[in-house]
Amino acid sequence: MVKRADAGLSLASLRVHLAAIQAAHRLAGLALDLKDPRLAMVLEGVARTNGTRPGKRAAAAAPDALRRMLAARPGADTTLGARDRAMLLVGFGPALRGAELAALCLGDISFKQGSGLTVLVRRSKTDPRAAGQEVAVWANPVEPDFCVQTALEAWLGFRRRAGLTTAAGEAGAGLADLMRQTRHRSTDVALGCLRPTDLWRNNVTERVFRAARKDSD
Repeated sequence: MVKRADAGLSLASLRVHLAAIQAAHRLAGLALDLKDPRLAMVLEGVARTNGTRPGKRAAAAAPDALRRMLAARPGADTTLGARDRAMLLVGFGPALRGAELAALCLGDISFKQGSGLTVLVRRSKTDPRAAGQEVAVWANPVEPDFCVQTALEAWLGFRRRAGLTTAAGEAGAGLADLMRQTRHRSTDVALGCLRPTDLWRNNVTERVFRAARKDSD
């Protein structure tokens, strides 16, 4: 504990670590008393040396701070700029944590005409069982540079430039070939890279209905 404290861990973080160590002991069938006087003495020493006041938290990203971040990014007419604006604004509206934003798929976002969009957060720190929760975010058309819907639509416009996966799919490449080339391990992720129109190519229902027509002739 002393080494972790010297490395910068706060007293509160040390207590969290101890609780995790105690849980691991219980799973292993071993006892660990966190009220042991020796542990108490160490924690008291850390408190005296480093104090108990929590570290200063980073300032919240208020609208003005977000505007400055957006202004510092490349132009909205560039692929990088459009992507960064979409990510920043999509993350801001529903107050997403970094991991929640990174886990989003396009299918988790729905546009509502005249209102804005909804974001489905499938799993979060407060939802460890992944019940999922939808969050509504209003559009801000009077300020297009600070509008989540405008930013996301602009980014989607750039995404429609067919990448390797989409281009290969349009050329008739099979899913296994695509995954081998792009090194995707998940079929869900690989399929998500394909355009919705690809769902119509080599669709099994077409074969079924064509075969049924031949049988009826």
